[in-house]
Amino acid sequence: MEFEYKKSKIITNLILGYFFLFISLFITIMIIKKLIIEWNEIQLTKIIFVLIFILLLALLNYQFLGIAIIRNSYYKKNLSEKFRIDELDRKIIIDKKSENQIEKIDFEDVESLELYYSWNVTTLSTDLGYSKLNLKNSNESLIITQNNINQYHIYKLFKNKTVKKVFKFANILK
Repeated sequence: MEFEYKKSKIITNLILGYFFLFISLFITIMIIKKLIIEWNEIQLTKIIFVLIFILLLALLNYQFLGIAIIRNSYYKKNLSEKFRIDELDRKIIIDKKSENQIEKIDFEDVESLELYYSWNVTTLSTDLGYSKLNLKNSNESLIITQNNINQYHIYKLFKNKTVKKVFKFANILK
């Protein structure tokens, strides 16, 4: 495993994200209230400044809370399933912890591969990428987080089946 999530850090990030969201909403409401009260004296520069300020608050909320929520979904996914690759037998081994069951899937059963990379090089979201293996004769897909098995390793194994590469700041599991 390349990187392991810590529950305490995720909870702290979620609490800080919700706290920052609350503060941002409070500040935004106070600014809008002030603009409504002084409607006759509003200048265009004040309106532009307020819009830019609210946009920056929304962007910061996405940074703090949005990334924390996405990271929490990756953490929960890694708690329920663990993936390993057996290159000798050419199988993907899935340890479904919630069902206490181990499943093996042949490499040939993989129809296509989608890679969702996180392009950010800071520690904020570098771990928020995943690989999606679409299986033959099934509507089901395997989602393997970057933290479980490195995406480059999966790409090397299935490079002839790669269909899609997506580069985003952070990728929501879907």
